[in-house]
Amino acid sequence: MSTVTAAMMAGLPAAILWWSANVKREDVIPAFKTLYTLLDDAPQSICILVDLRERPNFPLTDTLRGALDGVFQHHNLDKWLVVGSTPLAQTIGRTLSAITRRNNILWFKTYDEAIAYLKQGETQDA
Repeated sequence: MSTVTAAMMAGLPAAILWWSANVKREDVIPAFKTLYTLLDDAPQSICILVDLRERPNFPLTDTLRGALDGVFQHHNLDKWLVVGSTPLAQTIGRTLSAITRRNNILWFKTYDEAIAYLKQGETQDA
């Protein structure tokens, strides 16, 4: 099983990028490639819910490269909704924002808070 996965979230204008606690470096870039395809196929802008609840050990270079190689600046990317946090995740977020000059990362303490945010956005768009 992959230690990093990307998939659309049923019934929500969002994809999820899930990270296990012990990330294998070779799983990172394929997950970002899947995410890029999901963004390409989306009929509208979507959010990406980044699930860090298992407090993953990120391979820094691969994570930055995966995000910067198209996903972070994709025209269909609305916001990154990050659930859970680590000091390294915060550093990655600040680095991506500084490089791309996009300030589109929101941090949530719980998964339910992020889902509520997505559902609130759905209501506002309707």
